[in-house]
Order: sequence, then structure tokens, then C-alpha cells
Amino acid sequence: SSHFGSRRSIEKLVFAACLLYFCALGCLLPPRGHPERSRVRLPMLLDDESSDNEEGVIKMVSEKSDGPFLAPVRLMCRNREIGKVVLAGGLQQAAVAVANIFCISVLQGEFWGINQASYSSIIGVIINIIATVAGGPFGRMSDKIDRRIAFMIFAVGSFLPSWVMLFMGMDERSLWACQVALILGSAPTAANVPMAMLTDVTPPSDREIATGAYFAFSSFVSFVFNAVPALLFNVLNIPGSATLKQNPHLFLYYSFALAAASLLCMSIIPKKRIESEDPGENLPKMRLPCCAVAQEFIKPIVLVAHHSRLRPLCVSAFLLAFSGTLVMAVGGTYYNQSLGLLPYGTSQEFQEVQLLTMLPGQLLVLPGYALTAYLAKSGGTLKLMRQLIPVTSLLLLLGIL
Repeated sequence: SSHFGSRRSIEKLVFAACLLYFCALGCLLPPRGHPERSRVRLPMLLDDESSDNEEGVIKMVSEKSDGPFLAPVRLMCRNREIGKVVLAGGLQQAAVAVANIFCISVLQGEFWGINQASYSSIIGVIINIIATVAGGPFGRMSDKIDRRIAFMIFAVGSFLPSWVMLFMGMDERSLWACQVALILGSAPTAANVPMAMLTDVTPPSDREIATGAYFAFSSFVSFVFNAVPALLFNVLNIPGSATLKQNPHLFLYYSFALAAASLLCMSIIPKKRIESEDPGENLPKMRLPCCAVAQEFIKPIVLVAHHSRLRPLCVSAFLLAFSGTLVMAVGGTYYNQSLGLLPYGTSQEFQEVQLLTMLPGQLLVLPGYALTAYLAKSGGTLKLMRQLIPVTSLLLLLGIL
């Protein structure tokens, strides 16, 4: 009862953030008289000689008239390979999140205590450095081999912490081994293989909408598979809930099943690739006085140095990612300490804090992903990014304050 005041203040902040978020979405929606909707009449103005292009224009106009939330659904119904990639990515995210929510966060709260923020920040910085160094070579490798194999390597790297904890048990020794596995498995994460797989099965004209569909529906899949056990065992308290609360390592078997389902879903995607322009073809041919492995590390740097638009984009992405990593690392300790759970909180309390801080965010971003993809399709990706990067920085600053 001594924590009711802090809990109510957190609830008020969450409610205010949700209200501002949906108000921002409403402001971004195109009005009824938006010029994009008037393009529906374009096919009627085509000449008879241009009838060959009529189907393409009708397709473009119909996607714009569908709106930001119906267009991704129609695209996934038209191209079912996108649905397979979305399902595989969502299951992969769910498997990782289940282990983090029900097991890893519990051990961090029990053994790290008030040092959780400092340890998590140091590990997060190491992970970002390794992902930055190894992301380029792994991305080049995924372009040369079967993309499904690259996705499996990417997924297994993200599953390593939960698998280590599954075989070693839940104690302080396994927690540190889990962090070592997290660092080692972070090497391919910067390559973003699921997005590359999505590009392989999507025509260039549909890639903006497909990107929004992937992020929105994969987050929804992850939300569902995380919310179901939370609803059954933490809210409804079905028979067997007491056993799971006393033995949270049983959730690792559930995470293992989700990981296996993700790998199986990715394996049934046919091996095909829609060719597009390779940005590396326009780079100057350089003969570097080093071995082939070192060249793979240098080529991404050469690519960024050659393209003037990539340089500020990479710097902005680095600053946002670095700040976001530190905020997320400190956030877990902040909530636990504000609620008085450190250092004597129970495993159920740590799980509830992790659930309440993660699941609402996964649900709130769904319309934002779909709307962002629609605006990128309508007005251009670069123009939208120039508007969203300052907004993202402002929201991150508000979260820090």
C-alpha cells in the first residue's frame, strides 16, 4: 500500500503519453480532401495508347485510397510471402521477449539490484560496438548466401541467452553467462536480416507499405505471444500459475518452442530474390592492400563516405540508438527502484514491472508503423525522415527528463 502513490503517478504519465500519441497520429492522418484521394480519377484521363500503364496506375491509386491501415492488409493478402516473413520475425521477437520478461529481468533484479542500470549500460554499449563492427560483413555475407540461412544465424544469435539459461539454470552464474551469450549473439543484429528477407520477396513499388506491415504485424505477433502467458498466469491465475511463479525457468521452454516455430516458418519461404539496384555498383573500384576479410569491414565505411546523404543519416541513427540504449538500460532500474522493489522484490513483481513497461509500448506503436509507411509511400521516404528524426529526438528527450 505504500507504493500506491508512485503507481498512480506512473499510471497518469502513461495515460497522458497515450493521449498525446493518438493525438499526434490524428494530426498526421490525411484529411478527406487530401490531394492523394483525388488521384483516383487519373485512370479515366489516360489515352487509349497508354492502356498498357493503366493497370500500374490503378494499382498505385488503389493503394493510396485504401488508407494507412488497410493498405498493409491488402498487400499481405496479395503477397503471401510477406506474411511468412512477418510471422517468422514476430515469433523471433516473441521468443526473445519471453525470456527477457519472465526470466532474465528477474535475475537482474535479484542479483544486480541497484547496479542493474550500470551493468546494463556497459553491456549495451559493448553490444552496439560489436554490432556496428560485424554488421557490415554479415550483411555482405547474407547477400551472397541463401537469405534463409542468414536469418537462421541471426535468429540463433538472438536465442543464445535463453538457451544458455535453459541448460545452466537460473542463478547468478547463468546470468553472467547469459550476458556473454548476448554479446556474442549480437554480431549479426545490425545487419537486420529480416528486413533484407522482406525486400527479397517484395517488388520495389510495394516496399514502403511492406516495411510498415512488417514492423506493425511482427510487433503484434510478439505482443500476442507475450500477453497470452501474462494474461493466463499473472492476471487470471489459472491452475498451475503458482508452479510457474515459483519456477519461472519453465517459461524458457515456451521461449524455445517459439524459437523453433520461427526457424520452421522461415525455412518454408521459397528461395527467390527480386533483383534491385546494388548501391555498391556505383562505388569507385578500390584495391585495398589487405585481405578479403578486412575489405568486408572497410566496404561499409567506403559506402558511407561516398554517399553524402548517408553520412548525416548514419550519424543521426547512431546518436538516437546510443541514447535509446542508455535510457532503456536505466529505465528498468528506475521503475524497480521507484516501486521499492530493490533489493527485496519477488520474481512476480519483477515480471509485472517488465510486462507493464514493455507490452503497452508494443501495442501503441502498431498504428504508428502503418501510418509512417503510408506517409513514406505518399510523400517520399527522405522527406518523412527529415521530419521524424527531430520528433523522435524530442520524444526521447522527454523520456529522459
